[in-house]
Amino acid sequence: MLKPKHDELFTSWLCRMSVEYGLKPHTFLQNYLEDKAPPLRRDLDLFENNHLMNFIINHTLFPKNKVRRLFLNELNLFAFKDFQEKKSYISNVLPLGVSNRKIGINTGIQYCSSCLKYQLYYKTKWRLVTSVICLRCYTQLKDQCPHCKSPINFLKIYTSSNTSTVEKLFLNQCFKCKQNLSVDSDLVKATSSEIIYQKFINGSIKNGFNTFCNYSFHYIEALLHFSLLLGSSRQKNTFRNYILDIYKLEIEPNKTHIHYWSVEYRRKILPVVNQFLQSNPTYEELKFYQITKSYIDPENRLPFWVYQKFNL
Repeated sequence: MLKPKHDELFTSWLCRMSVEYGLKPHTFLQNYLEDKAPPLRRDLDLFENNHLMNFIINHTLFPKNKVRRLFLNELNLFAFKDFQEKKSYISNVLPLGVSNRKIGINTGIQYCSSCLKYQLYYKTKWRLVTSVICLRCYTQLKDQCPHCKSPINFLKIYTSSNTSTVEKLFLNQCFKCKQNLSVDSDLVKATSSEIIYQKFINGSIKNGFNTFCNYSFHYIEALLHFSLLLGSSRQKNTFRNYILDIYKLEIEPNKTHIHYWSVEYRRKILPVVNQFLQSNPTYEELKFYQITKSYIDPENRLPFWVYQKFNL
């Protein structure tokens, strides 16, 4: 079998391996797992399937810990906490949605055009809400085809016909228009603030902690919580008013949940909130804008370090 690439998603590896054998991913799973094969309509990257894990380990020389790294729950207690399959979505994981419903496919898969030009695979970190740029290429991530603006779903590249054999299709193709995703005339270099933000977040996830918080997932909880507040369209949003005034910004509100924000919108919000979390606002500022614990966190969801830092 083909070896997984560094930080590769399971479904990315599944597609590469299936094509190598001349089969569709669904056919590959059915051939080797039969009635125990997981359906492709599920988000297969979230949790390792026991039967699938056993098959891979028994038919390859890959150690179990290497196989587990293909799945997002390996980042539990690093990029997020309380990773449970019963949840409809995970706090720091972009949801894929159900592709056969009228709402279509969510922009839950991101990619770097430059990376796909040289390395045909998708990375686990590209599925995270907190990922907005590629630190290998220092370019902004994308979540839509640059040609037809469709969401990314590379599994659907291989479900367009009824035959079992796979024509020569590649992971850098759009499933809808079949254009090359790496051919992008709108490739944007990451800004310095985006680079600082992404380096800090990636380092926190890798180490499991940072200089502000003993646990990286607690920091990310606060980051996503305040980001949702900043993007909220609700009336009398004092935190939003505070950030826009202090940092001299103009950011339009967003009525959707943070899991459904575009990567362009998350790039506007997340680095700013990260900067706020590392700042030292004065008591007078917080009082003037009425930034209180009861307003910020009425349900007591935030970790203690936030209350301690901002004297809430």
